[in-house]
Amino acid sequence: MQLPVTPLAPSPALAERVRTTHRLVTLRDGGRVLLRPLRPADREVYLRGFEHLSSASRYMRFFSPKAQLTERELEYFLAVDHHDHEAICATDLAGGEGIAVGRFVRDPADPGVAEVSITVVDEHQGRGLGAALLRMVADRAAEEGVARLRAMVLADNHRMLNLIRTHWPRHTEHRREASVLELEFDVSGG
Repeated sequence: MQLPVTPLAPSPALAERVRTTHRLVTLRDGGRVLLRPLRPADREVYLRGFEHLSSASRYMRFFSPKAQLTERELEYFLAVDHHDHEAICATDLAGGEGIAVGRFVRDPADPGVAEVSITVVDEHQGRGLGAALLRMVADRAAEEGVARLRAMVLADNHRMLNLIRTHWPRHTEHRREASVLELEFDVSGG
């Protein structure tokens, strides 16, 4: 005998958590994406997204040529605890594909600071997705007690530099080794 299933109404706490962890965003070109926490079950979507990154985009993200992700890297990128390590993915609602990931990883030596990164597949760059993703990552970082985000950016990654400089004009900027810039900004300043 099959018992009838009665859907449960979400608790107010669960409804609030979904509201703060899932966002439907309309981009500059009218396209719509869903921003939500990355899950280990997103492995195949994550790998397909990586395949859609050009060699130049991979270089901007990893600071060296990157033909593929190792199993260890993949496990690290997917094993987020949503507190010290958060990853937000973007799904294109028109095609259903994963098209971007933004993340922060808390600095264990300074828990008020976390390193941030944003990666958008090439065919979706320039639509305002990076800005939406960075804003949500900053909001999530603030919710988890992070006060400042730090981005390590190649000096010729003009899109990421312009994004931070535009949305967080009161950032600090330091030149690191080779052509790497370190930008740091308050999560509430954007």
